[in-house]
Amino acid sequence: MLDDEVAAFVAARRARVPGVVAEVEAWRRAERALTRAGAGAGVLAGVSAVIGDLRRVVARLDRAAIAVAVGGKRGTGKSTLARSIAGLNPAALPAAPGARLVLRAGPRRRATLLPRTFADLRASHLRPRHLLLGLPEPPTSAADLRAWRYPEPGDQGYLACAHPSLLADLRAIQASSVDLLDRRGRPLRYDDPLDAAAAAARAPHAVREVLVERERVPISLYDLPSTGAVTISTDLHVVTGLDIDVVLHVVRGHWCDADARAAAVLREAGAPVLVVLNGGESAPRGVDPLTALQADVRDREAVAAEVVAPLLRDLANRIPVVDAELLAEVRAGAEPLRVELAEHADLAECGFPPSADTGRPG
Repeated sequence: MLDDEVAAFVAARRARVPGVVAEVEAWRRAERALTRAGAGAGVLAGVSAVIGDLRRVVARLDRAAIAVAVGGKRGTGKSTLARSIAGLNPAALPAAPGARLVLRAGPRRRATLLPRTFADLRASHLRPRHLLLGLPEPPTSAADLRAWRYPEPGDQGYLACAHPSLLADLRAIQASSVDLLDRRGRPLRYDDPLDAAAAAARAPHAVREVLVERERVPISLYDLPSTGAVTISTDLHVVTGLDIDVVLHVVRGHWCDADARAAAVLREAGAPVLVVLNGGESAPRGVDPLTALQADVRDREAVAAEVVAPLLRDLANRIPVVDAELLAEVRAGAEPLRVELAEHADLAECGFPPSADTGRPG
């Protein structure tokens, strides 16, 4: 049943792909004509940017599955919810504490660990912590990180730090991440997802993603690392680069500052955020009971009925609107350039890209 519902949703979404592909081709024809005419670098760069934006819209519309991220503070049951949605046990979809775990369709069952490069680690983990702690600019290479000395308990610099836990993070990164950093982003492949998750757990800060592939996956799931424990800025890497349709923010028990920080991080994913209450009889303060979903995340049948079914209904109404708004935004941004190109008679044979106002060639 879930497969059929998602298949219908995906088919309706993909029906819009040919029209946007036609827009891409119109811009590519204009790009080729401008290149032949010796157009300036600025104009060509603008056309290239529009083509890139439209291709991202095509990729979004052409997804083979709905993309759902699950996040929240530690201990809420978010990984359990992800498994209940997928209908998998912990061996097939293990948690990878501290690392992003992704379930998606693939040619066969396997798992892939995607390490961070040093530049990625520096931007996502080292630099935010150095800024918050008032430390100098972070190391610029893996070799520098190996030799870096962070303040220890008893040091004057340690006493000046407002977040000793962040210093502990930095020392843990230093101790565990170097071997994976030496791979410079090259993936590690595993037959067993448990092995990939265990490897990620040994150096979570150095892992960008653990990818678990199975032959049939109607809903692509992103089990996000826990957020909200200390600061927002040190957690933003959790949602960096996500391309998803919706975020499920799992809340358990009373709403606290950590939930508020987690919510702030999850909103940065650039997708609608829906709260899922894990158990409990009433919505805690800070959660709108009219929009929140509620289920015992350990109960697969309850999750299917009380989370997945209403989620699909919501997405069936919400996503076409979001997709249309995104396409309209791209067209509006391209409109000044389209108008400029329309003034060139020698480009008439290209078939101009559609107007942002009318959706028809200008």
